[in-house]
Amino acid sequence: MRSILLQIYNVKSDINEADLQFLQLFVKFGAAIKGNNEKPFQTLLFLIRDWKNPRESSFGIDGGLQHLKKVMTVSPKQSQENQHLRKSISEMFANIMCFLMPRPGDEVCEGESNGQIRDIAQRFQVQIKDLANFIFSSELTEAKKIDGKSITCGSLVDYFKDYVKTINEEGKKVESTSINEAHALAHNHQSYTAVMQSFVADVDKLCVNYQENLNEFLEYRKMQALADFNEKCRLNPSTQYGKLKDAMKDDINSKMLAYYAKNDLIEAHARSNNWRYFQEAMTKFETGMKEVCSSYWKDTALKSKFMEQKRIAFEYFINYGERIGTSYSEYIQELEENITKKYPAYNLIMARKEACNCAFRVYTKAMDQKYTTYQKPIGDYRRNHEEAKRKAVAAYESHNVGNISGQNLKDLEQKMELKKKECEQLNNQKTKNAEKENNAAHDEALVSYRNKMQHGFLSRFGFEELHYQTSTNAEKKYDNTAVQGFPSYQQNKMALTRSILTMYTEFRSRRTFWIWFRKSLLGYTTEEVAIPSHLLKSRAR
Repeated sequence: MRSILLQIYNVKSDINEADLQFLQLFVKFGAAIKGNNEKPFQTLLFLIRDWKNPRESSFGIDGGLQHLKKVMTVSPKQSQENQHLRKSISEMFANIMCFLMPRPGDEVCEGESNGQIRDIAQRFQVQIKDLANFIFSSELTEAKKIDGKSITCGSLVDYFKDYVKTINEEGKKVESTSINEAHALAHNHQSYTAVMQSFVADVDKLCVNYQENLNEFLEYRKMQALADFNEKCRLNPSTQYGKLKDAMKDDINSKMLAYYAKNDLIEAHARSNNWRYFQEAMTKFETGMKEVCSSYWKDTALKSKFMEQKRIAFEYFINYGERIGTSYSEYIQELEENITKKYPAYNLIMARKEACNCAFRVYTKAMDQKYTTYQKPIGDYRRNHEEAKRKAVAAYESHNVGNISGQNLKDLEQKMELKKKECEQLNNQKTKNAEKENNAAHDEALVSYRNKMQHGFLSRFGFEELHYQTSTNAEKKYDNTAVQGFPSYQQNKMALTRSILTMYTEFRSRRTFWIWFRKSLLGYTTEEVAIPSHLLKSRAR
């Protein structure tokens, strides 16, 4: 809120020497606080009420200025004291005016009015409106100034307090020096407040965000504030100027500590966030590399995949990191160092992975070579696996990546176990297929023996020769069609021998005279000799 410049001196009927003399003390105080080039007061308005000579000077501001000119004119006929008084008043005020007011009316002056507006004389009402309009006109609403500087109502109250305090400390006798000290002290306090407000406003505006060179700025602004305070108080310092300057230093130092703490808090918060973003960036990198390492890649591919995951991690931190304080650049550097240091480890992981793949290829080759032929479940299975595993481990160690252990050993053993089962299942399936084919070969050979014996077993001579020739052909037929190398081959070969012997016995038992007579002399058909079902392996006749 601003204070305005107008001071009104209310006098009755006219301005006389007594009225001017009442201003003398005020003028004396004004002279005591007067600056070098500034008038201590701005506008003085003599308000002359109950003006009795409207014919000489009309009511209102125009008549007032006309009358004021007569009153304030300095004449040689006047005493030296009155001349000095008029000159002093003119020197103390930047502008002096006068307003002439009529009587409010007989009823008002004589106390017969009950406070109604209609009791007031019409010309008084007209002039009071003109006075109000004049007082609040734009010409008179300039801000209040002290020492040429505009002040607020709050600052003016501080002046009054300092005036009163100084006057009370001096006692009942009011000296111009006391008023001068009061004015100087008030001016120093007002300057103190203005400088501190400017300091706080500037630094508050700057410290909304983190400031890297805050110390330099605050020290510079502190020196600037003290220099500004010194300049404001240079022409009119009070006796307490030194104490105020020391208090300002302490006040600024205290506020600087608060600004340092706020700045440090902003940096600490940013550092905490950047640490979190750093951890998340590293997690993204390691997750990406884990996916890369889940499959085998050649060295060149590993390098490109590594750089790609590194780029993703850096982009994440750059996008989310806070560029406040030193933590941002520190974590950028730490991210670079941590990721770079991890490349040899990932390279070793991939080298061990390649060694595992090589070891598994050696194991697979050894097992495939073994299982090209029939392997016995008891004995061969375990022996084959152990031999192939020793070769695989030797192949792994030949890559100079250390002994196989941990997850690599576990993964390799899982793969070998799957391959082992695959080979065993293949061997079992081959055994079943061979058994099926050998059973069919057995039955075909047995049937061929039966068919040839069926046609010639009743011949009078050569039965034994026929049996020998037919059994030999049946055994050759079996050897030609059966799958050798499997247990069923030898088992069925021995079973074929036994079956042929059984059929031989059956044919021999049927070589009786009566059967021969019926076929040879009577021409009857000989009943076919059936192969017993238990002799057939595939259950087919």
